Amino acid sequence: MKAPRRRQIAGWGIILALAVLCAALAVMQWRWTGALAEAEQQRLGGNLEEGAQGMAREFDAVLAAACRTLTPAARDVSARGAAGAMQERIAAWLAESPVPLFRRIGIAVPQQAELALLWPGVKSPGAAAAAWPGEWHATP
Repeated sequence: MKAPRRRQIAGWGIILALAVLCAALAVMQWRWTGALAEAEQQRLGGNLEEGAQGMAREFDAVLAAACRTLTPAARDVSARGAAGAMQERIAAWLAESPVPLFRRIGIAVPQQAELALLWPGVKSPGAAAAAWPGEWHATP
């Protein structure tokens, strides 16, 4: 009778050891899963930051290229006047630009102690004087 009792105790001991081992493995897996989730979140955050920086650089490059294209050379301004030179640059930019970046393009011309705003026409020569739009704040 002692032998079956020993086997029974040994069986329960093995079951208890397996339960403790399973609990320890479950805790370790939970910690590893948490660490993996945190690492994945950091990786995704890094990818998002990198993508946003890349998009900002690309936008800056496109904007700078458009501004370079729209800015007339000094010799063109002296030869054709500010409005004529701008009309030429706007027409060239519209011909090569697939996406319009600007809603309005104006020329700020110094007149006496203030800046006057001119809207150059693309199809008609000259530029029309205009009041500063409300959303544009002229700085003194």
